[in-house]
Amino acid sequence: MRYGALIALSAISVIVICAAGSGASVDARQTSLADEFGRASREYGVPRDLLLAVGYVNTRWEMLPPSASDYESGDPEGQGNYGVMALTKNPSRDTLGKAASLTGLSVEALKKDRTSNVRGGAAGSGGPNGHAEAVRSRRLVRRRL
Repeated sequence: MRYGALIALSAISVIVICAAGSGASVDARQTSLADEFGRASREYGVPRDLLLAVGYVNTRWEMLPPSASDYESGDPEGQGNYGVMALTKNPSRDTLGKAASLTGLSVEALKKDRTSNVRGGAAGSGGPNGHAEAVRSRRLVRRRL
């Protein structure tokens, strides 16, 4: 019985991997999650593996629709966490607003677009003011020199 279940599970895994790897219906402009984390890591100077770990722990790298977690007082499911990086907007926390400020991206883009969300998470990942602030300061200093 166990052997049959193992064969069935293996067959299903192969089918899923082949279907996912075929890319027949994938838009050429889409990027992989690994690429998005890599670019955000380089842009904001935050280790890629740290960003991947944060995204995995917070959401298992899922990009749910914003309505799935909109803040609603008294609702334990409505915590106000958005995207892969679980950027938060509720009465006690606003990492979503901080990410918008640090990246120049709109709150809506950070909520709905995976690449923007990963960038927002990376921007706010370094210290109390976010690593992006230090990067931005270094860029300004270099321009003045």
